[in-house]
Amino acid sequence: MRTALLLLALACSTPPADKGGDSPAPDDTADPDGEGADGGEGGGDDTGADDTGGGGEEPVGPPRASGCDANDYDVAIGEDGSQQVRTEHYLLLTHGGADAQDQARLLEAAYIAYTEDMGALPEASGPLEVLVFADQASWVAGMAARGVGVPATAGGYYDYATQTASLYQQPTLYFTEMLLLHEAFHQFHLQSRTREADLPTWYIEGLAEWVSRHDWDGACLTVGADPRGTIEDYWAAAASTLASSGSDLADWTADDAFPGRPEMMTFVHQQEWTRRDDWRAFREGMDFTGPGALPVDDAAYATHILDHQEPLWPVWLEWQHRTPTVMRGITPGVLSAALYKEAPATVSFEVPLGDAAYVGGIYGWSDAGFDIVFVDATGAVSRWIYTPDRNDWLNIDTLAEVGPTLLWEQSGDTLHLNGQEIALSPVLGPATGFALYDGTADFTTLAE
Repeated sequence: MRTALLLLALACSTPPADKGGDSPAPDDTADPDGEGADGGEGGGDDTGADDTGGGGEEPVGPPRASGCDANDYDVAIGEDGSQQVRTEHYLLLTHGGADAQDQARLLEAAYIAYTEDMGALPEASGPLEVLVFADQASWVAGMAARGVGVPATAGGYYDYATQTASLYQQPTLYFTEMLLLHEAFHQFHLQSRTREADLPTWYIEGLAEWVSRHDWDGACLTVGADPRGTIEDYWAAAASTLASSGSDLADWTADDAFPGRPEMMTFVHQQEWTRRDDWRAFREGMDFTGPGALPVDDAAYATHILDHQEPLWPVWLEWQHRTPTVMRGITPGVLSAALYKEAPATVSFEVPLGDAAYVGGIYGWSDAGFDIVFVDATGAVSRWIYTPDRNDWLNIDTLAEVGPTLLWEQSGDTLHLNGQEIALSPVLGPATGFALYDGTADFTTLAE
C-alpha cells in the first residue's frame, strides 16, 4: 500500500486535462461534437423570446426518460482488433478496447429513452450506425476514409449525409458515455423529428447536452439526470458566467448567442424542470412547424443554476453515476476520491467491502496534505496521513474492524463505522470526501 500510494498521490491530486469533447470552460464557444458548424445556424431570430414571465414557476422536476437493456450481444472481432455489434436498432463499431457489449446495451437503452422523450422513431432504412474510435487521430483518419471530414477540435460528430454518429474515447468512462449519448441523441432527433430543419445551435446542442447527463448501472439508463459530480461540471461553469457577466436569455435565444454549452445545457434543464408542458409545446413547434414564443426569466435561470450545483468534485481516476444515490469508483492500482465542494455537517454512505483494497473517507484535502480513514477488504480500519512535501504516506494506527459492508456515519467531529464510534486523535473535523484505492466500489449516499 505505502509504495503504491507514494507513486500515485501526485496523479490523484491534479485532475486530468480534457482531450476535446466537452469543455468545462464557461467562455468556450467551440463545438465539442462539431454539430454547430453544420447543425443549423440561424433560425434563432424567430424564437420570439422575451423576458416577460414564464420562467419563475416552482421547480417540480420532470419525469426522467429511461430505458433498460440487459442483452448479451454477439461481438465480431475484426483483423484490426475492432469490435462490431449488431443490436435491434444499432450497428456499433468500436476500436481501442472499449467495452462494446456495455456500449451496445447503453445505446439500446437510450433508444427506448429517446423514444419516450420524443414520441417518434427514426426514419431509417437500416440500423443506426455508431462508430467509437480509440483516439482523436484515428477518429479523424477513420472518418476521412469514409468521406467525412470532422472538426479537428471536436470529440464527436453526427454527419447528416451519412447519418453516422462518431466519437473517440474520452479521458474518463463517464465522459465517453456522455458523448456517446450526445451523438446518438443528435442521430435520433434529426432522423425522427427535425429532418433537415434549420435549427438554432443552442436548441439542438442544449438538448443533446441535457440528455447526455445520465445514470447508467449497466442495464438501466436514465437521461437528463443530475450527476453528483463530473470533471466537466457545466453547472459550475454556468455559475461562473453569471458571476462574471450575468445572462441575457432574450438575446441568447433570439440571436443564438449563448456563451457556450454550459449555458445551453443549464437553460434546457431549467425549461425541462420548471416549464415542462410549455417547453414541450415549444419543442413540438421547433421540430415540426416552426418556433413559437419562448418566455424567459433571467432571475429564475440564475436561481436554478445555483440550486443545481454538483455537490462533489471527482478527483482522478474514475467515477460513474449508477443511480441518483450510487456512485461507482473504479481505480485499478491507484487512489481516487470524490470531494465535497462544501463539507456537509452530516455524511452517511454505505459501501460493500471486498472489491477494492481500501475504501473510506478523506479529511482536510489540501496542498498541505490530508488524512484518510481507510477500511480494507477484510474490514480492518486504519488511519493514514499524506504529506506532499515528503510525498509520504504514514499509517498512524489501526482503529477497529467492521464488515462485510461498511456503513459510514459522520456527524460533525463524530465518526461511527457500523455503529462503532471511532476515536480520532486529534479530532479531524467533518469529512471532506470519500475515496477508494485499487479496485471498484459502489458508494451509496444515504444522507448528507
